[in-house]
Amino acid sequence: MTPARRSSGAARLAQGTSRLQMVQVFAHALAFAVITAGIFLNAPQWSRLQVAGVAFSIGMGVELIQSLTGRDFEVRDALADLVGIVVVACLWWGRKWI
Repeated sequence: MTPARRSSGAARLAQGTSRLQMVQVFAHALAFAVITAGIFLNAPQWSRLQVAGVAFSIGMGVELIQSLTGRDFEVRDALADLVGIVVVACLWWGRKWI
């Protein structure tokens, strides 16, 4: 590969990912950020790990049910769910210092 043809991993990912797929990934992350925030607000006595575990279990349950309906289990969707969960868990942890 010549130096002019080299690109970052993010650029290669963007080249192989359609705009719709990128929107879907963002939507998954946003949806699970909202789900995680909702769990934090409704179960303040739970630890961040418990909340993240419940939220991720919901995500995996959705992916498994989806695979039973003829759609494929998407690792990309599961990772996007995890990103949303982790972002909110970190923000929730950091709220003590804001």
